[in-house]
Amino acid sequence: MSWISEHSGAIQAGFSGLTALIWVVYLHALLTNYARQRRPEILITYGAGRGLEARCFVTNLGLEPIYLLDAILEVATEGGTCRASVTDRQEGGETLADPTQATNQGPLGSGGYRNIGTFNSLLERARQQDPSLPEVGDIRSIAITIVAATAARSSLSGAVRKFVLSPGAGNGIRLDAASLTTRQIRSARDRRRLRQELEAETVAG
Repeated sequence: MSWISEHSGAIQAGFSGLTALIWVVYLHALLTNYARQRRPEILITYGAGRGLEARCFVTNLGLEPIYLLDAILEVATEGGTCRASVTDRQEGGETLADPTQATNQGPLGSGGYRNIGTFNSLLERARQQDPSLPEVGDIRSIAITIVAATAARSSLSGAVRKFVLSPGAGNGIRLDAASLTTRQIRSARDRRRLRQELEAETVAG
């Protein structure tokens, strides 16, 4: 007991330091979990059809709403790649009663999804911008990049998923996802590239 009495100050300081360390670790875990929950999570999937008639769906799996700014299609052939924005939907034209249906831009709440069109229609939109777009038989893969803005952060967010084309039954085209999941664009370098591409499209338009 005498030893405890003699070293009570050091023991008390040790317990205080240990308590402070526990609180720091707890606070760090809390902030990390909070940041993860507010981090955008965009899912790009396909379905409701076969081959190029399958539809492409964009789903917001994050807890915060996002605003879809752009959808970029990258077509790869043996000779190289070409990119085009496929945000606006020409298949509806001016006959749509609701103008918002003529674009893929707009808010997307948590758990919400949007059908941005069939892969055939995405290729047609890209071909209207670039008539030199290769024929379907020459295309090896299609990558879709979604660009979004959030209220939680000033920088842009996004996601990309690649799909591979191959000969299907008869004269059809088979469409398969090249990866099991959608790659999230989170690095500062990739987000800066997204902003540069979006600004370049705005100037060109």
